[in-house]
This record gives sequence, C-alpha cells and structure tokens, in this order.
Amino acid sequence: MNKIHSLAMISQDFISGDGNIIGANVIIKEGCKIGNNNKIEAGAIIGPYCEIGDNNTINHYAYIGGDPQDHDFTGDKSFVIIGNNNIIREYTTIHRGSRADTKTIIGDNNFLMAYTHMGHNSRIGNNCVLTNVVQLAGYSSLDNNVVMGGYSGLHQFCKVGSYAMVGGNTHVNKDIIPYSMAFGIPSKVIGLNTVGLRRAGFSGEDREIIKSIFHLLYLSKLPFSVAIEKIEEQYAGNPFANEIVSFYKSSKRGICGFGYKKDQEE
Repeated sequence: MNKIHSLAMISQDFISGDGNIIGANVIIKEGCKIGNNNKIEAGAIIGPYCEIGDNNTINHYAYIGGDPQDHDFTGDKSFVIIGNNNIIREYTTIHRGSRADTKTIIGDNNFLMAYTHMGHNSRIGNNCVLTNVVQLAGYSSLDNNVVMGGYSGLHQFCKVGSYAMVGGNTHVNKDIIPYSMAFGIPSKVIGLNTVGLRRAGFSGEDREIIKSIFHLLYLSKLPFSVAIEKIEEQYAGNPFANEIVSFYKSSKRGICGFGYKKDQEE
C-alpha cells in the first residue's frame, strides 16, 4: 500500500508500484511513473515525464524533471530516467532532455548531495557520489564509481571515467580518464585514485598494472596518441588497458593533461 499525504498534488495519469511514501506538498506532474518503496519528501517536485525505479529517497524541495536550460528548447516531450537505490538530497535539480524523446539518466546506488545539478541529457552510471553543489552541464557524463568533490563542475560534453575522483572546486573542461584523480582550475590529472581503488577491492597486482598504464600515458612524455598505441601493444587484452584506450578514442573534448606539483603533497 502507498502512503500519500492529503496535501500532495498528483497528476491523474500517475502510475506507481507499492510501498511508496509521498509527503505533503509534493507535486507529481503528468507522465510520471515510479516503482516500489520510494520515499518522496515534502515539497519535492517530480515531472513531467519522469520514470523512477525502486527504493529511491528524494528529499525536500528536490526538482526532478524540470525544463532544460536551453534557449533552443521548444517544449518537446523528453524524459528523466532514474534507476534504483538512489539518494537525492535537498534542492537537487535534474533537468529533462532538450530534444524530443531524449533522456537524462541516473543509474543505481548513487548519492547526490544537496544542491547538486544535472543538466539536460547528462548521465551518471552506478555507485557515484556527487558532493554538495556539484554541477553537471548538459550532455556531460560520469561512468561508474565516480566521486566528485563539493563545488566541482563539468563543462558540456565532458565525461569522467570509472573509479575516478574529482577534487573539490575543480572545473573540468576536458575528459578525466578512468582510475585517475583530477584537481584544479582548469582541471589537471594529478595521479591515480589509489585510495579509491584500494577501497573498491582492486588487488595489489591490478593496481600495479593500472599504475604502469598510467605512467605510460602521462609520464613517458609521448604524445597521447603514441602512448595509446603502445598501451594497446604492451597490454593487449588487459581489461584496464582496454577501458582506458576505449575512453581515449571516444573522447570528444580530449583528455585532461597532467599537472602534478610537489606542493600538492603538503
């Protein structure tokens, strides 16, 4: 059975599963569908055209499914798709796609802290953490297991690879390769996300392989294109190498350069 507050304002075409809790003054607009055991706190706005899975918590005054901030948007029907087990905290905004039938997508098990923003057609995978006031511009994306520090942001079309960490107040204007750590204005890769990899259960052997690939890409002084060719030759068939090579080849904005400084250790 669903528990829906009498002061909630819900569209007549709303479709829901079972076990959902919907608080006072929640607004659910047309074309929305939710699964089971979701909790939508007082004052949140959902829709139009949002599809939400199971076991999500959407906190007070979050706005999911708002119109895209795009001068060319003409009111076409577009969507927000959210998976399962996500926590979306207060005042988060998630905008629909800016073209007809396009989507903004959130996977599973993500934690979006207060005041985060996902622009139109952006995408995040699974198990990501967006700390307070993270801002994702339109068409940007995060792969799985990404952590973004507070006040950091992505330029349009930028992407961050899996198991990467972006430091607080970092302005990302080029793509961040998987397994790396980036920081600065503009962003620079400053090393591997060693702590994150260890916590995620990567073996010592796997971490050493990733470290060797990273060194070849960033510390060999070879052009990126040449370094990638060498990675393909030396690590043929290795899944970590394959992921980095694929990420590089699919990059539209180019990958972030190396910018480590000794005083960053202090």
